[in-house]
Amino acid sequence: MEWRVGKVRDTMVTNMLLQKRTEVGKVRTRCYTLPGPEFVYGDPNIVRDGGVPEAIGHWDSIESKTFPRKMVRDFLALNQQAISAGLVKPIEHKHYRKTHDVQRFADKDPPKFPTFHLPPDMTFGIPVRPSTPMYDVIEHRFQDGWLQEQRLLDKARQAVQKEKLRLGKIYETRSALLRKFEPPTEPTPLWHLPRFDKVCPHLDTFPTESDRRRAFSARQVEGVARSGQRGLGIYTTG
Repeated sequence: MEWRVGKVRDTMVTNMLLQKRTEVGKVRTRCYTLPGPEFVYGDPNIVRDGGVPEAIGHWDSIESKTFPRKMVRDFLALNQQAISAGLVKPIEHKHYRKTHDVQRFADKDPPKFPTFHLPPDMTFGIPVRPSTPMYDVIEHRFQDGWLQEQRLLDKARQAVQKEKLRLGKIYETRSALLRKFEPPTEPTPLWHLPRFDKVCPHLDTFPTESDRRRAFSARQVEGVARSGQRGLGIYTTG
């Protein structure tokens, strides 16, 4: 026999806290109100045809729809016709297009985009982040390494500064300049037999030495227009 204290109300059925404990082997109620026995669950079927008899009796065919294609002006054909007519100037082609017209269907092919050839062994995605060295972080090894690098840099700067203070500024004196000076030396002449040192030329076609220099300077100027490796051949034309 079940006993209750107080008045029983309908709201007690919708409050899950007022329900009895869940029985063994049964699902705990959620206090939702369900419709009556005449309610049908699910989505209603929308009848669009006569069912199986109509499907067996004939085939349901779909009429094809034709879309009008866009016509554009064929400039290639116009240019060919204008050239065949003997027109070659741009102004003549312009007047020819005003009086003649050739139409063609517009291209319906989609634009072609460049294709990229990727290597077969390529791996897609983002590379995995390396694991954090937790032991180095806990032991402050990164901080110790950075402090050691700063100490070494400070020692190097101090050594450079001490070297500058020790050397000071060096002035270039006359003795230092003379010590660095290297006297110019003449190149060693080519070797030849000593018996030909005092031999004079047997033939001299120039009256004076100035005439000789003028002739050689004129030959050097004209050598650009002459053929041959040393510019002593005939004059080149063209």
